[in-house]
Amino acid sequence: FDLDRIIMAVFTATSDALVASVDTASPPSPAINQTGDKDIGTSKDTLVGHADSETCSDCSPAAAARQLPLDDSSSSTIDKRILHARLGHASTRTLNATISATDGLLTSRRLKQICPACAKGKAIKLTFNDARHQAAQPFDTVSVDIIGPINSLESFRSNDPSMGYYFMLFLDQFSNYAWIYQLETKSQAPDFLDKFLEDIQTYTVSLGSLVRQFRLDGAKEFDSALWNGILRINGIGGSEITPARTPQLNAHAERYFGTIARDARALLAQAGLPDSYADSAFLHSVYIRNRLVSDSS
Repeated sequence: FDLDRIIMAVFTATSDALVASVDTASPPSPAINQTGDKDIGTSKDTLVGHADSETCSDCSPAAAARQLPLDDSSSSTIDKRILHARLGHASTRTLNATISATDGLLTSRRLKQICPACAKGKAIKLTFNDARHQAAQPFDTVSVDIIGPINSLESFRSNDPSMGYYFMLFLDQFSNYAWIYQLETKSQAPDFLDKFLEDIQTYTVSLGSLVRQFRLDGAKEFDSALWNGILRINGIGGSEITPARTPQLNAHAERYFGTIARDARALLAQAGLPDSYADSAFLHSVYIRNRLVSDSS
């Protein structure tokens, strides 16, 4: 490696910005979870930062400008905290590997404390551990979701996207078998709940199992007097409603919609058909999926 070329290219590229920020920038708070996101059920933080035991303690632009000369040609030793900041907040392992591979590059100080910029910029969502009821038999739990509007011939002919159709999905979590219905408006959801319960009567009788509960989000079309009345009439215990902004808790339906959307696009591409046939491709994708054998079916 050419030490002078690397050092000057990295350390002088942002010198103007650093000098301009010396008087105005202040080091960010070292708190890792700075968004205040909390799990609704447990009140625990849902973000976690990379609290590496070997990250720098002060990587703000002002600190970098104060501690590092603009012309570093006279210095053979570089503060590792500043090197970390100038190299885009690279990880400790990457930083050490780069230093080892560069002849004559000497650094001072070990990176022992949390870098506030890394804690804020590299925070990630904690994984969702779904502790809710898991389906043990067919129709034990049925996930419900609505997507749309999806392109249709009518929406293309009128140049009005609102003329597209909505699709309402009922997905049995145990068998991964799906029923999908085409809606003109979301307000038709209770009507198609009734149709779904009618369509599965043959299955529930032959299997000897009834729908125990639905899992769905808190959309208003799932929380109407008509919807709840249909549940009571059919002896269904109720609906397991997921908290707002947590699609992960209804992951079965969310992933299934993503799968059939990809299938539909592939079918359209193979057939050479325009997106105006997307609604038909959606229905056909579900028809095919229900007849395939997979790990989840």
